[in-house]
Amino acid sequence: FKAKGVGDVMLKCRNIAAFFSHSTQAVTRLRKHCEAREKPYCSIKQDVATRWWSTYICLESIKYLKDVLKLILQGGAAAADSIDFTEENCDNLSEEEWEIVDMVLDVLHPFATAQEVLEGEKYVTVSRVIPIIASIRLQLVNVQQQDRR
Repeated sequence: FKAKGVGDVMLKCRNIAAFFSHSTQAVTRLRKHCEAREKPYCSIKQDVATRWWSTYICLESIKYLKDVLKLILQGGAAAADSIDFTEENCDNLSEEEWEIVDMVLDVLHPFATAQEVLEGEKYVTVSRVIPIIASIRLQLVNVQQQDRR
């Protein structure tokens, strides 16, 4: 993505995912806050450069945990915990950056859906290629029109 700010947001999201995948203390805090909100825990998936869909899955998991991550990364109710996120280059996302996450997810969603359909092993997929491409194009036009508003 070359859109303004997307690269910086992706870097922040990758840093968040890396931090939470390497820190058991941070994961424990994340689980605790999910339980307190009666939100099912979901690990933050890491983005892998060789798998485009991992970006989608990483952003999807970060968006799912948005309210909990915002609280944890700003220090909120867990300020007594001893994790220093600034040393780990793990910054909270601004509201504008959360909007960019939503935008990137909107762009990647049609591709993720198409991939799921085309990965089928128990049904014929070649006949679905042209309708899927048409669907992707239509959805991308819709995203572009929404972005102009």
